[in-house]
Amino acid sequence: MSQPSRGSPARAGVLHESATSTAEGRGKTFSDDLPASIADRCTNATACWPEGSNVSQSREAPLILVVDDIEDAREMCAQFLAHSHYRVATADDGLEALASARNLLPDVIVMDLSMPWLDGLEATRHLKSDERTRGIPVIALTALSHGDVQKMAIDAGCAAVVVKPYSPLVLEEEIRRLLGQRPAGPPV
Repeated sequence: MSQPSRGSPARAGVLHESATSTAEGRGKTFSDDLPASIADRCTNATACWPEGSNVSQSREAPLILVVDDIEDAREMCAQFLAHSHYRVATADDGLEALASARNLLPDVIVMDLSMPWLDGLEATRHLKSDERTRGIPVIALTALSHGDVQKMAIDAGCAAVVVKPYSPLVLEEEIRRLLGQRPAGPPV
């Protein structure tokens, strides 16, 4: 059951983590056991907190990694979650999601299924085959509502499927449900 959204999320401030520079002198290079083709595609993960919020940058607020190749969809989701007092990191595609997940160890990953380079299903399979990231719940986002796609997402390792267009409140409900299922502490 969808609930209507109550207004638009607050504008989020954007913070960039410092990191090893690329050849162009900007961004982040991830090389932690990643094939060179994946490490080369990775850029700096962006973390968002609502302006003026009291949410600290510590592990107190759950970290959600939002992965979507459509910038507007990614930003809208990230801003809503930041306004809802989550820490948020973003990735542009499945390749960047793998590196960001290994580097940041988020509490939940919200993953679009249809993306270039490495789609959400394949990225989820990689995450679930890596002992460092296999315990991180993945919520699949898809515009395809037929049961085959949802079954493929669950078979790939997704803990939940949210069909686009979706109410941000429904997404947040799934995140809260999955956070309640997680053991305390970092992923195993």
